[in-house]
Amino acid sequence: MYIPFIISEIKIKEIGQKDYQLVVTLDNGKVFHHQFRDEELFMKAQSAKYQTDLRNIFREQINDMVASNPAYLYHYTICELFNISFGHILEEPLDDLYSESMKLIRICADEKNIQFDGYFRERWEQSADTIINFDEEYFEDADKRDLHVFLSAMVDDEIFGFLKYVFKILEHKQITREFVEEKIKYLTKVKGIKF
Repeated sequence: MYIPFIISEIKIKEIGQKDYQLVVTLDNGKVFHHQFRDEELFMKAQSAKYQTDLRNIFREQINDMVASNPAYLYHYTICELFNISFGHILEEPLDDLYSESMKLIRICADEKNIQFDGYFRERWEQSADTIINFDEEYFEDADKRDLHVFLSAMVDDEIFGFLKYVFKILEHKQITREFVEEKIKYLTKVKGIKF
């Protein structure tokens, strides 16, 4: 029986002159350490904004951790599986393609803990004891979901990349940040959508 290698948090720290440590904490509390001396890798990791960025930067080291601990099986995030999930949507859509694709991107943004004005997390935590959680209820509104996706794309390059890919496949458009800004303006100023 395998133990899921579900990463809760990745940290890096300097432990000596040009000696660094990668600290990977799993959701079950287990902590893995990996020492490295690559200053460029350390600097790149320090500039990472999100945990998924750190997963990508330290992909090789994380794979080594899993390989050297055979009781564990790596657990992929939604963002890591975006292309596969999007492929499934294209092959067997349950709803309209655009809606399903935007839901997938919104889930990735949520996984990255991207939020605006703290509203989403705060409301979700308040409703956590109810049967319907906040994100299911709140993002039923396609305009609110899309606003969250477009805003997320403005602050996260990976989310922007997912959005570009979706628009290229579904709408045959090469979108830019200006296009995303126009969508945000339309949703907020014309339609009056707010968080």
